[in-house]
Amino acid sequence: MIFLLADLPCALSALLMGFFSRFEDNLWALRAMLLVTAAFMGIVIVSTLAFEAHLFSGVVWQYMVSFGTYGAFTVISSGGLWDRLVAASGSSGTCTFLVYTADLTGCVGTITLLCIQIFGKSAIGSNIQSDEAVLSFFVRSVYVLGGAIICLLAASCWYFSAKLAWNAAVAPG
Repeated sequence: MIFLLADLPCALSALLMGFFSRFEDNLWALRAMLLVTAAFMGIVIVSTLAFEAHLFSGVVWQYMVSFGTYGAFTVISSGGLWDRLVAASGSSGTCTFLVYTADLTGCVGTITLLCIQIFGKSAIGSNIQSDEAVLSFFVRSVYVLGGAIICLLAASCWYFSAKLAWNAAVAPG
């Protein structure tokens, strides 16, 4: 049963990708993808709040964090978001550069976390190995990074909606 629950995000992500393919308007599909990604990050933040309020056990919280993170990751990394962005912009070309840039950002984030773990003991606490220090660092990271991601996704949605709608309105033809 636990493996079924662990694979549920994969199934949901596949269904979402199918749902996004139903959009004929690229700008609306782009908006939907950005908003769904923000919703997945909201799941991570809300489940962390519930864990801190002792409403979720550690196992349920870990599952919800992985569910939200994987869901957001799938929408962003699938390439569909970048395809829709290029298509909505009306420019000729492919989304290859955007995909590589997104992958690079993930690598930089991973290396940064490893460097913090290795060299940033004073930022986390004097004893990086204590469970409480690691948990506290992770929870703070969820709030700060999750909040920043949601704000950036909302700003992206607003920017692309305004910019691409304006481009479509003034496009010749």
